Amino acid sequence: MAKTVRAPNLRDHARSIFLASLASALRAGQEPRVALDLLGEDDLDGRLARVARVLAGHSADKPLSAAMALMPGTFSPATVEIVLEGERSRKLADTLDLVAADNARSAELGYRVALALMFPAIGLCAAFLVLLMCMVFVIPAYKQVFASFGADLPWLTLAFMEVTDLTSDFWYLFVGIPIAVVVAYLWRSKYAYGRRLDRLLLRLPFFGNHLVRLHNARMAGLLADAVRFGIDAPAALAYLRDTSGNRALAERADALASEAGPGAGIASWLAKSRSVPRRLSTAAALQADAPRLAAALADAASQYAEAARAGAARLERGTFIWAYLIVGLIVGATVIAMYMPIFMLGAAV
Repeated sequence: MAKTVRAPNLRDHARSIFLASLASALRAGQEPRVALDLLGEDDLDGRLARVARVLAGHSADKPLSAAMALMPGTFSPATVEIVLEGERSRKLADTLDLVAADNARSAELGYRVALALMFPAIGLCAAFLVLLMCMVFVIPAYKQVFASFGADLPWLTLAFMEVTDLTSDFWYLFVGIPIAVVVAYLWRSKYAYGRRLDRLLLRLPFFGNHLVRLHNARMAGLLADAVRFGIDAPAALAYLRDTSGNRALAERADALASEAGPGAGIASWLAKSRSVPRRLSTAAALQADAPRLAAALADAASQYAEAARAGAARLERGTFIWAYLIVGLIVGATVIAMYMPIFMLGAAV
């Protein structure tokens, strides 16, 4: 196993800026080592400058792709592989631009889903923790008071007491199960169950459709850049497959790459493909020459991206509504269950 080196981890947006800047320097006639030295002196973003300096220090006796492979936290194996393909085809700058554009696309669309899910998740987690603490520490104290009433308690209060006893006895399960679910989701790519889980994610309302739109936007954008730069389409699709983050979507990209074949013209097989959305195959059938096909695919990528933005907005609204509803039900049921015996006692007095 090759030795790795420490370097700052970059998010998609920062990686896009770095790769685009490096591509611009290469187009200006600079060698990769000289271009990295120049980027290492940049004072706009210290992280990008550190990445450039680390790459420059390890690219003196090896290609750029080999230096990137030493930094797995910064550049994924898929990025290293497509950069290697760019070096082989002598289109390194074009390949870097292709990856930079895809990273920018992922950064712009991907964060919307994270934003849509983050705040409702924070609210639900906070409500769960407060309720868990109440059931472990507060409600047992109320239980002794209720027991001294000598009257029958409402069924809702009795139900909460049963849940409180269960929570007090098995509190570690209520904490451990959510953590296990999160870990299982994050590690799904390592095990066989991940394939079924990824397929299930694509069937979820709102969320599944958004993942498909985002995948289609990336696919159309990568193919448009491949046509414009003259990059081998199977290499671009292999990069899409390895960075899809979903096995079901990766299988679609792999099927499309197998249809293309090495060195095949994009328009010829894309027009006949059954593995791409109809919008893309129609564009390939109507626009045979490269410039028009690239423009048509870029338009399709923009349309899918706009649909993904609208879907993310709907997802955000939906998650907020459900989060407020769930939190409201939890808080309301807890308050009613705790105060109903007091009201009944007051009425009796």
